[in-house]
Amino acid sequence: MNSIVSFKDIDIARDGTLRCGVWRDGSQSDFYIRLPYSFEPEADLVVAAFVAIVGTAFEQIHIDLPIGPEQKDSLEAWSRSQIVAHQGSDVRRRAGFRSALNFSGGFDSLAARVLEPHAELISLDFGGRFSRERKFFERFDPYVLETNLVDIGLNRYAWSFMGIGSLLMRDELQLGAYSFGSIMAGTARRLAEIPIDQRQSGLGPAEYFGMRVANPVAGLSEIASMKLVALTRPDLLGDILKSVALPQEEKYVRKFQMLSAVLHDLEISVDLSTALPKRPQGMEWGYSSASDLSSLYTMTVLGVEQVLESYPKGIPAPFTEFARDQSMEFMNRINPHAYSGVPAKQLARWYGRLIEHGVLPFEYQDWRDMSATMSLFK
Repeated sequence: MNSIVSFKDIDIARDGTLRCGVWRDGSQSDFYIRLPYSFEPEADLVVAAFVAIVGTAFEQIHIDLPIGPEQKDSLEAWSRSQIVAHQGSDVRRRAGFRSALNFSGGFDSLAARVLEPHAELISLDFGGRFSRERKFFERFDPYVLETNLVDIGLNRYAWSFMGIGSLLMRDELQLGAYSFGSIMAGTARRLAEIPIDQRQSGLGPAEYFGMRVANPVAGLSEIASMKLVALTRPDLLGDILKSVALPQEEKYVRKFQMLSAVLHDLEISVDLSTALPKRPQGMEWGYSSASDLSSLYTMTVLGVEQVLESYPKGIPAPFTEFARDQSMEFMNRINPHAYSGVPAKQLARWYGRLIEHGVLPFEYQDWRDMSATMSLFK
């Protein structure tokens, strides 16, 4: 763990911009979050957002704001850090009744939108090379928070920084639940064996406010979420590709190949001629097991050779041999292990919408095929 991070000189300007200084490793950075409109979030929400940003990376988190004893205990237990702040009182609130979707505009968050059509959309604009994302997600009219946290490296510590919009807007939107476009990627190996309780895998700092996580696409692969988007918004596919990465980037090539496999499966004709990728030089198998899993599926659909040519250093023989002979139909289905802890009525809504679009729960053979596939990655 790093030793100390400090958030000092915290100020919210009239234009709704939250500013402060951040001290780490003896250096200082100017940090800002520009809110969607001018309002002043309660101090305990700001504290929760700052702790969510740094996660469990520091032994001490100093925040120049007041905090109540109950929230302090909750944040210290989650962050495994000592919280140093001004002494304050815990704020009591009515339970929230709305749901938010932390929305990036990519395939996975759009699939989540299909399953949560009435959720409030909250997006983060990191600026710079991520500006292409905003050009796409703005068409859905989300609440947009602009921030320089990527520029100053505050995104390096924990995935939970992606939830700061839901935390800061908890009172404004009366939120009681939140979700992400989190799919079955890095969790695939665990989900092949045991259920994951969503109540234990959410945004820790949100628990104090009674906000629960409800991730609708947690049991879908990249392939299944892409399939859901292709079926519901085929008109957007080219634009989505351009928003998730640049044509010469490895991520773009993989997404293009996956989308080609999905469209082939669905027998849907979409003109992607204006979204063709450029072959990157650095694609290498083994860098990410989640990426390799999706590419493996693409090989089973489009053929090994069409994917193999994207990897200058080749693909290990066990994977190419597997792709020629095995089925990975489970990549098109719902893994029920990802939905433990989700209320039955909500799960019924998600399952109903998925089944309407031909995305069905795992059957016996899917468990066998998934187990055989995961054995390749051990």
